[in-house]
Amino acid sequence: MKVTPFIRLADIPEEGKNFTWTRETSELNSVLADLLQDQKYSVQFYIKPINNRDYTLTGTIQTQVPEACSLCGLDFKFPIQIKLNEILIPHQTDDRKGHYARVNHVSDAESNEEGPQAVEYAENDTFNMGEYVHEAIAITIPYKPVPESNTQGDCLTCGINQRTHNFSYDEKMEDEKPNPFAVLKNYKLQ
Repeated sequence: MKVTPFIRLADIPEEGKNFTWTRETSELNSVLADLLQDQKYSVQFYIKPINNRDYTLTGTIQTQVPEACSLCGLDFKFPIQIKLNEILIPHQTDDRKGHYARVNHVSDAESNEEGPQAVEYAENDTFNMGEYVHEAIAITIPYKPVPESNTQGDCLTCGINQRTHNFSYDEKMEDEKPNPFAVLKNYKLQ
């Protein structure tokens, strides 16, 4: 049986459908290989139709991403836990006349709601869950990953105190650099 990260939305029953994808079920193994390597993952989600075009997607993603500490350089596994809360809508054209079009406004950017966001699905009524999960994990990984620490600030991976230790490298430089033109002063022009 071929496993695929694509979901045909037209096949989702009116009462909705639960999905559980793991390394063992293998739907996302090849899609997530660049991020997770061989780490285990669990993607549990529920899709339910709202009407004949729109769907809700809720669930969770749990995994660990192999990373190098941005402070000491040791390898560790960065934990990823993501809550999913999306509305799947059909692919939108770029014009502003569609059913889902709305005017951008400053107040839109200031909203801090934890409500669902809109995600588009393909014109052939399929949703690429693999691409969605890959992107959700990738944007969760911090620019400078650091392992967890205890309440005193001691790293749970290397034991160094992340709050007090100076992780910078300060190489001693010569106080005065020699003038590169100094050798020319001994030359006489004739």
